[in-house]
Amino acid sequence: MKVKLPPNYKVYNQNILDFNIQTLSDLALILWNGVCDFNDQEQFSLFEKTHTLLQAEGVMCVDYIDSSKNALPKNGVEKGDQIYSVISGGFAYIPPFEEVKKRIEMCGFVYIEKRSYQTKTNPKLLLIFKKKMNTK
Repeated sequence: MKVKLPPNYKVYNQNILDFNIQTLSDLALILWNGVCDFNDQEQFSLFEKTHTLLQAEGVMCVDYIDSSKNALPKNGVEKGDQIYSVISGGFAYIPPFEEVKKRIEMCGFVYIEKRSYQTKTNPKLLLIFKKKMNTK
């Protein structure tokens, strides 16, 4: 299958904390399965950096496993304290929604809504946040 991409399409492969762009984005999509093995400070750094890459009124969506429905990461085994061992050898951290919401709000975002959907393996949530504007 051949996909035609727009002429200004670019793929970046680098550490997001070192990433800088000339034109700010209006939307960022964060996949929790890419964040779940970060420690607290790394998560804060990611969300703060994402905030700087968004335009005023920019939106950040976080694709998240719905932990309120006892969903597990694929091939995951619960180890306690919201930590799951994944058969591939890694670990996944899946805190409750309210904890994730609070963490993201501390990084300069305002919670808008969450939308539920179902994949073949787990119930999921799309958490939607808007960039908070400085009010000086």
